[in-house]
Amino acid sequence: MSTKDNQKERLVVQLRLDADLSERLAIAMKEDGDDNKAGWIKRLLRRELDRRGIELSTL
Repeated sequence: MSTKDNQKERLVVQLRLDADLSERLAIAMKEDGDDNKAGWIKRLLRRELDRRGIELSTL
């Protein structure tokens, strides 16, 4: 059960994908063994941010 003390702030991002991009995404997801678009996109974003060395500084 969640409480306010342990909840993370989560932002919602909406994307509109054209049919071609959606099909290509489905192929990549299948190749990578992913079952949902959000998880695949988050993994891709994390990989790119890590590649660029972008990290949050802890206060």
